[in-house]
Amino acid sequence: MIPKINFKYSENPYYVVWIKILIPFVKKILTKRSNFFLKINDVISQRPLIDGTYEPHLRELYSSLSRDGFNDFYIDIGANVGLSSILVGYEFKLLYLFEPNPLIFKILEVNASLNLDKDRYQLFNYGLGNLNDNLEIMIPKNNWGGAFIVSKDNHYEESLLASKDGFSSLKSCNYIKLNAKIKKTSTEIKKIFTNIYQKEGRNGIIKIDVEGFEEVVLKGIASAIPGDSSVVIIFENWNEKFNINEVTDSFNNRASAFKVNRDSKKHWPALIKNLFLLFGGKYLYSLKKIEEVSSFTGDLVLYIKKID
Repeated sequence: MIPKINFKYSENPYYVVWIKILIPFVKKILTKRSNFFLKINDVISQRPLIDGTYEPHLRELYSSLSRDGFNDFYIDIGANVGLSSILVGYEFKLLYLFEPNPLIFKILEVNASLNLDKDRYQLFNYGLGNLNDNLEIMIPKNNWGGAFIVSKDNHYEESLLASKDGFSSLKSCNYIKLNAKIKKTSTEIKKIFTNIYQKEGRNGIIKIDVEGFEEVVLKGIASAIPGDSSVVIIFENWNEKFNINEVTDSFNNRASAFKVNRDSKKHWPALIKNLFLLFGGKYLYSLKKIEEVSSFTGDLVLYIKKID
């Protein structure tokens, strides 16, 4: 006997027709998008969904470096779903992607499988730090790309960790809290370079997005890069107290520091600036020596030269 179930649902047939009319247009719009799984209401997903790109100025930097001979490897520390590395994966011989967020890692696995040859990449479901450890990771519900590790080694103040995702404080209701595995940076990077050398690689790039662990990871990398390798490191920093000199010193005179600078015409009168952009003007991105900039927040670049 079937139990009595109180079920009712109504739907406007014109709305259904409207949806069917829209589907071909949506398909056409999405045809040129990357073959990627994304959390559609996430901050980092907005531009990829609109035009198929993510941080296009950095993507061009990665591509330029690849063309200039830094194409043996791409190490992505804090890979998230792979928007930075997988989208340029075909330009590099080997890819090594680290992501400690256990939820995001599942999506990273899918995106890598969809876009990369399986013999060219390795995925690691852990983050890098000072020591092997298990720590808490806090994932903003509105921005899974902004997840961060809770630790005394995190150099971002709580106010910065909250404000970067639009919050006034680290209220538990705004985050998903999980356990994340952390491994010692120097040990893991040495293992990676052993693998790279077995495949006759020497020159490549390392991208870092670790939400406050930048100094820890960079200093660990400094002790692990072989002398006959040349590496470009690209990382994001929002700590105004970031000590760039201390970081470069850890590379023993091998490091030169730069900042990705955008010429936004901020000194122009607003009317002139708007007319310039309206009639085809463009923002110009370039690398400026760290000595020539007044702020160390934003996208920073380290060139690590070979030891003669």
